[in-house]
Amino acid sequence: MSIKSRIMSFLGSGETRSNPLENPSMSLSAGLLQLGLGNYTDSNENVTEQTSLQVPTVLACVRILSEGVGSIPFRVYEELQRGRCPAKDHYLYYLLTQEPNPEMTAVTFLSTLMTHAALWQNAYAEVERDNNGRAVALWPRMPWRTKPDRVAGRLVFKTTDTPNGVERVIDAQNMLHIVGFTLDALTGSSLIAHARQSIGLAMVAARFGARYYANGARPGFFLQPEAPLSPEDMTLLRQDVEMLSSGANVHRVAAIPANIKVTDIKIDPAQSEYIATRKFEREEIAASFRVPGYMVGASEKTLKATIEAQNMEFLTYSLRPWIERFEQEFQRKLLPPIGRASGKYTLHFYVDALLSVDKSTRFACYTQARTGGWMSANDIREAEGEQPIVGGDEYLVPLNTQNASTDVEPVETDDEPSSDESVEPVRASRAKDLYGPIFSDAFTRLQHRSKKDLASVTQALTPAITSLGAYFRTTTTAGTAEILAVEKYLKGLEGRAAKLTGDVAVSELDRVLKSIVFAVATDAAEAHARKVINE
Repeated sequence: MSIKSRIMSFLGSGETRSNPLENPSMSLSAGLLQLGLGNYTDSNENVTEQTSLQVPTVLACVRILSEGVGSIPFRVYEELQRGRCPAKDHYLYYLLTQEPNPEMTAVTFLSTLMTHAALWQNAYAEVERDNNGRAVALWPRMPWRTKPDRVAGRLVFKTTDTPNGVERVIDAQNMLHIVGFTLDALTGSSLIAHARQSIGLAMVAARFGARYYANGARPGFFLQPEAPLSPEDMTLLRQDVEMLSSGANVHRVAAIPANIKVTDIKIDPAQSEYIATRKFEREEIAASFRVPGYMVGASEKTLKATIEAQNMEFLTYSLRPWIERFEQEFQRKLLPPIGRASGKYTLHFYVDALLSVDKSTRFACYTQARTGGWMSANDIREAEGEQPIVGGDEYLVPLNTQNASTDVEPVETDDEPSSDESVEPVRASRAKDLYGPIFSDAFTRLQHRSKKDLASVTQALTPAITSLGAYFRTTTTAGTAEILAVEKYLKGLEGRAAKLTGDVAVSELDRVLKSIVFAVATDAAEAHARKVINE
């Protein structure tokens, strides 16, 4: 008789639930895991989805993924002929962004599903519909009580996640099922089960550390009586010594009879590589969840230079696979596949909320978008959560660019500007109003830095100064005079940085503004002279 047959015989023929060992396509280890008989590891730890949360790294990974997905807005969009816009009047918009059901918020709902998906690789949510077939509520179902099945060749879901525990059969169209890592494309395969040896080792290491420090950070010892003692006396002696040398009594003076020899057990955590083991387990567990090691303390530093690069890495490799699964499953179950509405609406996470940058860099990007002609003032205000302004829907067209298909007649003008022109003073005044907040933010961050060397000054001010130069010049790149002027200003600011106090942004903006305007004019004059010579 085979091992599987013996275990099936041990379970008995009266087993009422579905026996996974009866499935010829399921391995013995997988069947034991499903029956709850295979959770113990070689470290003698019972590793399940619930007990694994006792490991800080598992808990951190699950929280990072669940709170990451839960914090990103999940919206309904209307697909337009060009682009798309949020469909705030759609019946699903409030359901997904505010309240999926009367008992929880959208953040709680999405975070719960992501928690289930991270631990069980299966997340379920039942769709409650009205008489017209529209979703009116979404209810999470516990993954350990829900599973897919086939009835007469039709895919259904069976769940005992009910008030009385009675099994219900739910049509596949009314059950959202987020499938993670899978071997059969139907049910997720638990990462906790696959990585249970590593998680079990982490549990043992944590318990060893707790017991080691509970004993006063010293190993155990042997008691060797010089004369034979009865078993009862040995037991009493051991209990007395344990009581006096552990817990709250650690480091207290213990009196031991003279005929008892104490021998330490030489177990050095350094020699057993206790710290290295715990660090290695953090790296292994984080890799299993596809979470960057620096986010769970597995590495001391990241290779990414900026917060934006770190966020992009986290979004691309950790959240993006899950976001795609959520979007596709919700869209195919909640939006009609046929009819006039097919393809008109789509569901997407607004991932730009995760990629927001600091104010100085953001405003520099807005300036390029505004002068480049592909964002209006109201587009920028909407992105910043501000109300639109009158006349803010106009788009600018750079003077030095034209549509290649448009024939433009040359306009005869005087080479020398008239003496009564006052364009630059007006533009300089507008530049002060526009760049005042940007320079104020940049100098505030510079004053809070411990180091104010040239590198710090350059990093804090370069985006704002570069954007300021682009505001005045008609070319896409800076000229030689402008580059030299910026370098000279930054070097001078390095010498003044340590003495900067209070609100110095206004005076510094005036200083750099004069240099930039003069340098841009110099570059323009040199470019005009070269053009005349070449002609």
